[in-house]
Amino acid sequence: MPNIPANARWTQNGVTIAGGNGYGDATNQLNYPYGLFVDDDQTIVIADQWNHQIVQWKKGDTNGKIVAGGCGQGNRLDQLNYPTDVLIDQETDSFIICDPRNGRVAQWSRNNKGTLVAGGNERGSDLNQLNVPTYIFVDRQQNVYVSDENNHRVMKWTKGATEGIVVAGGHGQGNDLNQLYWPKGATHGTVVVGGNGEGQGANQFKYLGEWLGTGYMQYARSFHSASLSTNGKVLVVGGYYWGALNSTELYDPSMGTWILGGNMNYARTSHTASVLTNGKVLVTGGYFNYTLNSTELYDPSTGTWTLTGNMTYARDSHTASVLTNGKVLVTRGIDYNGGALNSSELYDPSTGTWHLTGSMNYARYSHTVLILTNWKVLVTGGTGVNRFIGNSAEMYDPSTETWTIINSMHDGRYAHTVSILTNGKVLVTGGFMESALSSSELY
Repeated sequence: MPNIPANARWTQNGVTIAGGNGYGDATNQLNYPYGLFVDDDQTIVIADQWNHQIVQWKKGDTNGKIVAGGCGQGNRLDQLNYPTDVLIDQETDSFIICDPRNGRVAQWSRNNKGTLVAGGNERGSDLNQLNVPTYIFVDRQQNVYVSDENNHRVMKWTKGATEGIVVAGGHGQGNDLNQLYWPKGATHGTVVVGGNGEGQGANQFKYLGEWLGTGYMQYARSFHSASLSTNGKVLVVGGYYWGALNSTELYDPSMGTWILGGNMNYARTSHTASVLTNGKVLVTGGYFNYTLNSTELYDPSTGTWTLTGNMTYARDSHTASVLTNGKVLVTRGIDYNGGALNSSELYDPSTGTWHLTGSMNYARYSHTVLILTNWKVLVTGGTGVNRFIGNSAEMYDPSTETWTIINSMHDGRYAHTVSILTNGKVLVTGGFMESALSSSELY
């Protein structure tokens, strides 16, 4: 999409760049041209609707070249039926074409051969059908958005899908905020849909997205950790599957695939993993037949694990936070005997050593830890001695290495979540206290 300034001004007279020689099917003519697409080199591809073809015009050409269709009106994969829109897919160097009378969107290679992308199951309103698809948009993930005019909706078709997803409209023809009226045109992110030119304005729908499957891990696992490495890949470490695991895996978002990484020195579950300022990943504690005090470092540049200094106390189900000074603060957890800890420790990456820092006022686990905008560390709730469920909260000051009790929450809770908002406030949600909670609080 070109970046056109808001104050741009246009010349008063246009220049003919394609056609202009009357209606017809000669190479220098067009017959009711509809949608078009301009490539980076200013090559234009045009939906030559009544000639049932897509025509390409290079800059300065006086004649066009048929690049799709041109075999008469029909529904074969080498034919089009009143095409209305065309795009060039840069990833595959092919054309994506709206073929409305055939109720389909087709992809055409440069050798003038079409394959089905969306619809193609006769015209209709089912999720595998389209009814006069008019305009299209393709995003960077090769998802195709289609304005499905006669169904008054916009559909999204993922690559290889046999059914589409309704992302706007789909509630019948009308002017309510959840309806469309003969939609023409769509763009990605916020779906902007034009009306039919009969007094119907453009509607704007925020597309909230959906969940898509991706590659499977090599091993099933739970109670593992996942960290976004500095190389953009996701490192999954350890976990539990009929016992603690020492295996690791890397997910490549660009490929949607998983590969095995190097094994840790110790199998562990219910541990923590922290990405350090030097790009290495620190894994601490966890459980393997007994609670662990060992820690390990993963180097993304070599894909290898090395042991680093042991924590003073073995612990699992603890938390770890990377502070602004680069040190890692580990708090609470469960000890060898299954009791809750109130101790805290600091790891110094420059020396590979641990030292005890101030202890929390209450021993706890299943609480939350959050670094605030003032760089202090907030701990809320959790479970402690004798399964005590707390509404207490504490604050850690890295400059003094001390903990201070602050105002308590309204509800005691554990296994909850905590998030810092853009205004600096803290949102605490849900959790458990005798039963699951629906309440939330702001700090």
